[in-house]
Amino acid sequence: MAIGERPKILLIDDDERFLEVTERRLGPREFKVATAQSWVDAIPHLREPPDLVLLDVRMVSLSGARLCSLIKERHPHTAVVFYSSEPEASLRALTFEHGADGYLSKSADRAELVGCISATLRARAGKKAPPR
Repeated sequence: MAIGERPKILLIDDDERFLEVTERRLGPREFKVATAQSWVDAIPHLREPPDLVLLDVRMVSLSGARLCSLIKERHPHTAVVFYSSEPEASLRALTFEHGADGYLSKSADRAELVGCISATLRARAGKKAPPR
């Protein structure tokens, strides 16, 4: 991502209404947002990998946990954050097990959502920085 460029965020969730609401919450100022309702819908968006994927855990076609593992295999520099209504203990375990960069409850308000994304992107940028 170039300096001054808005980060590209991909939201993947099989709930169309939730995608619409979350896309509006993120707004056009901070982020460029794309949405997908399934792993199939996400494929075109992953050809040029986003900076961060916000991923539901429980989806019908392919679980978010499995999809996270696939994304991390193919795009190791793309951050993945689970965004789910699963219990925190379950999200924490899935994050560790599948290599996600973090997790956030779907009940989080806009400030928490934007803060989590921003903090995760800063952390990922720090990991890519060359050693001094």
